[in-house]
Formats: sequence, structure tokens, C-alpha cells
Amino acid sequence: MPVAVAPLVGIALGVLFAWAGMEELARVGGSSGSRSLVVASLFGVTVFAPACGYFQAFFPDWSYAYWLPTEQRPVVLDLALVLADAVSVPFGLALSARSAASRRTAVLARGVAIPAFVAGLSLIAMLPRLRIFGTYAEFHGDFGTEPLTGSPVGYALIWMIGIVAASAAWTLQVLRRLAEPSS
Repeated sequence: MPVAVAPLVGIALGVLFAWAGMEELARVGGSSGSRSLVVASLFGVTVFAPACGYFQAFFPDWSYAYWLPTEQRPVVLDLALVLADAVSVPFGLALSARSAASRRTAVLARGVAIPAFVAGLSLIAMLPRLRIFGTYAEFHGDFGTEPLTGSPVGYALIWMIGIVAASAAWTLQVLRRLAEPSS
């Protein structure tokens, strides 16, 4: 996933997770120590950040949309962005926990829609760059590039989107089950 949009997608997922965990969050009063926050944190650390970090590690020029050359980019920037990806999901949940606890669905809908919309607009703006696979030098020198479809990054993108989507669906189910009374 391109580094420019990953934290926005993570925040939108976090708010969606708060919406799914609405009953449990209402029971604990929107507390930051809820089990929903733990589940969202685990998702961010074990699924979302590795999926986003994969592209930074193996396709860095593409993940930065060919704006920064790999050799001039500090490694700490990559680490900071992967950490931001990991934190973005629980941050989105924590940001909207009180709204979920008070069952303000309109606020939650905006909390999902706004970052998702900004991420979508950003992806549309970057689409001419992201449709091409190559290195920074190849992209800017207009040689040796290939279309995204059929390239290694294209296959990885399909795979990672599938993993994140399936994991998010499972996480939503887990969050809904947290609200059920234990017997």
C-alpha cells in the first residue's frame, strides 16, 4: 500500500472497529482500556503494519509513488511510517470510542468516510504513478518500467489486500462477539 494513504486507511478501519465494538464500548463507558482497543491494536500490529511495511521493504520506490529515491531516504522514515501504520488502527478506535459508547452512528459514519474519502482521492491523484512498476531511476528516466498488472507488486497488492480484508472481516466478528454476555 502506498505510504501516503496507509495511515488514513488504518484510522478508517479503527473507527469501523469501534462501530463494531459499540456494545462492548458502551458497557465500559468508552474506556481506553477496553478489550476492543486490545483487539484493534493486535490487528494493527500483526496484520495492518506488516502488510503496509511489506511494500516499503520490497517495493520502496513504488510505495513512495516514485517521489523519493530509495538511496536518499533515511531508514528511520520507513520505520516511523510502519509504526504510524501500526498505531493508526487503535488510534482510530480510541478517537471514536466515546462516540461508539454513546451510540452516535452519524459521527462514526463520518469517522470512517472522511479518512477513506481522503485516501481514495489521494490514490486517484497518484494513480498515474502507481499504475507503473519500476525503480525510481526507471520511472524518472522513462525506461524499463512495466505495467502494475502482471508485475510482482501487482500480485503482492492483490494478496495483501485480500489478507487485510479477510482479517478485518474476522476482527469485526470478534468485536461483535465481545458484546455478547458471557455464560
